[in-house]
Amino acid sequence: MSSARAAYTFVSKIPFFSIQKTRVPINVPWILPQELDRYTRALESYKREYDTMMKDFCKDKTPEQCADAKAAFNA
Repeated sequence: MSSARAAYTFVSKIPFFSIQKTRVPINVPWILPQELDRYTRALESYKREYDTMMKDFCKDKTPEQCADAKAAFNA
């Protein structure tokens, strides 16, 4: 007898306890491959946009100012 079944049997014999089995549906989220591709393309687009913005962010600035600006932006 498994330990789970033994525990169930033991507890069910204790007065004032009533244990009943109940099925509980569990919804598991599922992502279709097409949706994954769409999210991948969107992420790549965001990365390109971010890189472009960071390049423009540092125009006409010293490396120190650029580092400060990037740190402030990322924060």
